Amino acid sequence: MTIKPNIIIITIDSFNADKCFGEKALPLPNINSLIDKGVYCSNTFTSVPGTIGSLGCLFTGDYPFKSGINIFQHHAKTEYYFEILKFFSYNMYSTLPDFIYFDEITKTFNDKDVYEGYGTLDQIGEKILKRLESKKMNNPWLYYIHLMDLHEDATGKFRTPEKFNDEKYGSSEYDRNLFSVDHWLGRIFEKINFENTIVVLTADHPHNETLFKNKKIENFIIKCKFLGPRFYNFGKKLIKLTRILSKQQKNMFILPDKQLKIPLIFAGYGINDHKIIHHIVRNIDIFPTISDIIELPKKKNVDGRSLLPLFQGKELEEIPAYVENKKISQDLSNDAIGVRTSNYKYYRNKNNLKSNVHLYDLTIDPNETKNIAKKEPRIVLQMEKILEEIKENSANHECSDTSDEETKKIQEELKKLGYI
Repeated sequence: MTIKPNIIIITIDSFNADKCFGEKALPLPNINSLIDKGVYCSNTFTSVPGTIGSLGCLFTGDYPFKSGINIFQHHAKTEYYFEILKFFSYNMYSTLPDFIYFDEITKTFNDKDVYEGYGTLDQIGEKILKRLESKKMNNPWLYYIHLMDLHEDATGKFRTPEKFNDEKYGSSEYDRNLFSVDHWLGRIFEKINFENTIVVLTADHPHNETLFKNKKIENFIIKCKFLGPRFYNFGKKLIKLTRILSKQQKNMFILPDKQLKIPLIFAGYGINDHKIIHHIVRNIDIFPTISDIIELPKKKNVDGRSLLPLFQGKELEEIPAYVENKKISQDLSNDAIGVRTSNYKYYRNKNNLKSNVHLYDLTIDPNETKNIAKKEPRIVLQMEKILEEIKENSANHECSDTSDEETKKIQEELKKLGYI
């Protein structure tokens, strides 16, 4: 009987791909070492630039319009790969922030460590090391870790460890926190047997600089809470209004690569050669790849596919990435959907194919500054055909609606985190 390998998946919230690969990459010794011993996918895209939508894609292998998972709608009955691995005798463990979504997807886990929402590795790192050292995780196991070090807290501030709060670790707090993360990753990697463990390091989405654009006003209102409920209630309405009227609302419609491109590293068991993959890769491909490596039956009607042929140097036809923006309100419609190919980025209003049409030629305009949709109607039609084919080829799940009580809990949590 073949012994199944262990699996460790680490998602780093708000981790920018260009910080670990390419011209802007930082000298991160431990992440670089992982890339050198594994496979790095340099053109990996999430379908949704938001945590819940993105992780919904990752853990189901399905597009968001198929799974129905978004920031307001969790659809607990959607089939997750965790359930499939559990069926095939995998033991499940996790270290995650205390958010409702994480609690929902790990209900059947054997054991889990939960930390306060914006905790850092300085607070939880030793726990992770102890779990890996303890040998108490029964083989074969999957260990899922989600890190919040690169995500500002609800007031728009980083929690930079004192040791790394120095200019030699970068001019920005984001960079300094990334060096801290890299330090802890090195200690974690030391505890892993790469010969019998699949290691996956990725992100949910890049760092969103527009999300906390109005934090100066918001922080002032929060600090002035002592002035009384009338001022504070007015202030909360002002916060909501400034978010709606500001560029943040407009920026939530656009879908540039800097909101969609994420790092993806595979290393360890089943990864025999170092490679840099430049093909378009989607985060819905991650779990189908893991399943292929450990030789599990293919999940039925899944949108993602295995990348193992690419890892083995074989040819694989490139598939465009489906993209959509994340919902920031149940009341306001700013929905955008589109596709990203090697040469073009195309997106438009979800409900009106002639509204807010964007087309960019990435071969000459990688920063997506010149919308050529009006000049290139033929290419727009080609992209629209690709988009429609993606939607048609993806069979819909029958998803259960989130109950009123669950919706209320989700909204309360979103308020606590500063999203609404």
